[in-house]
Amino acid sequence: MVATIDARSAYSRRSALSWLLVANAAVFVVLRLIAVAGVLSGNADWSSEAIAAASLPGSLSGLLARPWTLVTYMIAQYDPLHLMMNMLFLAWFGLYVQLDCGSRRLLAIYGAGGLAGALAYMVWSAVAVSDAPAGLIGSSASVIAVAVAIAVIEPERPVGLLFFGHLKMKWVAAIMIVVTVLFLSGYHAGSDAAHIGGAVAGMACGALMRRRKPSLAPAVTLPSNVTGDSVPAVEESRPSMTDTEALDSLLDKIRRSGYDSLSSVERMELFNISRRMNGNNQQ
Repeated sequence: MVATIDARSAYSRRSALSWLLVANAAVFVVLRLIAVAGVLSGNADWSSEAIAAASLPGSLSGLLARPWTLVTYMIAQYDPLHLMMNMLFLAWFGLYVQLDCGSRRLLAIYGAGGLAGALAYMVWSAVAVSDAPAGLIGSSASVIAVAVAIAVIEPERPVGLLFFGHLKMKWVAAIMIVVTVLFLSGYHAGSDAAHIGGAVAGMACGALMRRRKPSLAPAVTLPSNVTGDSVPAVEESRPSMTDTEALDSLLDKIRRSGYDSLSSVERMELFNISRRMNGNNQQ
């Protein structure tokens, strides 16, 4: 029950994770609609022009001419497979970052990964022996940063995977990076350079957040004198509220500041409410 509540709060309408998923999907739909409109109107160039407008140029002069691409490239996908894989990884790893670190830090990691990927791509374009591609598009660098960050913060955290059982977070992140590089590289070294940049940014962000907040796991910690089903009654911090009202208040705080902002009393209250509600559902 607690895990369900946590996941629900991470995917709430006000969470950064939800907004990132929606933004990526919305840009994809816009690019596709422009392509369809171009075909129907006999202007096939509309598609390439729209993609170019959202893609990061490979040169400084191109970036100065289109500065908005520093942001748009990290939330834009045109290929359906590219979008699907990136969003699956973002939804999976972003959930843990959202719950452990909150919306602001998730946005910071995502943005840092995108900026680092852009820098690595532009450096590669400047020194590339072969002709550099026209531009870079996709959220892979940002998503890799999110995955690497949570792997650094909680490397030993067990994660359940279909067909694989439970693996440690660090190995799950490693598998994700390999899959991304193999299937979403864009068939040129510039994309791989961006992926490396995102991974470096994720390591830096994860190390910084782990050092500042050594205990981030969103688990309910029981007092040392509690074992088994012996859960002491917690002094109600909201005596005038029903369980539903108290739950809504706690979830609202989680949405605004992350699970880690809850006090030990609030965490115990959330645990007790979930037990009561789960017990009622089973009757």
